[in-house]
Amino acid sequence: MTGITEKTTGSGLLNDSINSFVSTSEKYLNVLIEYAKDFSPRLLGAILALWIGFKIIGLLNNVIKRSMEKARIDPMIKAFSLSFISIVLKISVFLSAASMLGFQTTSFVALFTAAGVAVGMSLSGTLQNFAGGIIILTFKLYKIGDYISIGGNEGTVKSIRIFHTIILTPDRKTLIVPNSQISNGTMINFSKEEIRRLDVSIGIGYDSDINFVKNIFMKILESDERILKTDDHNINIFVNELRDSAVLITMRFFVQSENLLKVKWEVYEKVLITCRENNITIPFPTTDIHLYNK
Repeated sequence: MTGITEKTTGSGLLNDSINSFVSTSEKYLNVLIEYAKDFSPRLLGAILALWIGFKIIGLLNNVIKRSMEKARIDPMIKAFSLSFISIVLKISVFLSAASMLGFQTTSFVALFTAAGVAVGMSLSGTLQNFAGGIIILTFKLYKIGDYISIGGNEGTVKSIRIFHTIILTPDRKTLIVPNSQISNGTMINFSKEEIRRLDVSIGIGYDSDINFVKNIFMKILESDERILKTDDHNINIFVNELRDSAVLITMRFFVQSENLLKVKWEVYEKVLITCRENNITIPFPTTDIHLYNK
């Protein structure tokens, strides 16, 4: 009888454990079902809000893009503005969806702020370049196609990015310059003004006829249609300096900025040819070597 009682007691404990597990599972399952009933509409609403929000952002970007194209806004400013607006709007949509799910948006704002501070401290140089790009685009220090000089390097601006500017040098090298160096340093924009002054100086011998030389130089300049000949932009030829072995004659005139280098090179070439044809001496440094036999 004792063995039968122990077996019955053990079987009862097992049944109680199973019943307790089933009861607890049913209770948690009911809680999950109730939570799902309450959460599902909010989840679907959040997903729908994200989908509609991103669709609206796409439409707004297209409208803003077309408006900028009609206003003929600089391509780099347009690209940067569209990217910035899109990011801000997407963050706003994301925060709205999170709020619909019951999350506190203030927590996300605090998280983004903390992350922004951390990233800002680690990428201070990058942020300076970003700020420099904003300054360049806002104040239009230069534009694509301008010929500029920065830190001893010069070339044509091919692209203005958010963090750097790409320049193509005359010898076809690609130069990448951080925007902070440009906004905080000295930069020369040769294309900013439509008209540029050009000085071409030639040294002639002291035995040369100054008036004759000035006359033939004037004919060279007057024959070039690219050289401006107005009251405000007239041609001047004068003795600029008396050097040790030469009289420095300077030709001062004005040209369109895009013709500057071509005119300069051609004037030098024509002057050299004309001087040789008219036996005009162009002095150059010489060294005398004396040998003594001992």
